[in-house]
Amino acid sequence: MNDLIGFFNGMDWGSVMSAALQLVGAFSVIATMTSNTSDNAIADFLLRVVNTLGGNVGNAKNAAE
Repeated sequence: MNDLIGFFNGMDWGSVMSAALQLVGAFSVIATMTSNTSDNAIADFLLRVVNTLGGNVGNAKNAAE
């Protein structure tokens, strides 16, 4: 357990957040360049996966869903 805590304490969180924001930005650009229904189905599936992994299930879902 101490190894796990040490791992997370030793991470460079600035780099992790930077990489995450760059990834979101890249997908945002891709989403604006594509506008067909098959992309919407893929995006909906990915949104469900992200919400499930993030614990947004049941009553915790976002209002727009």
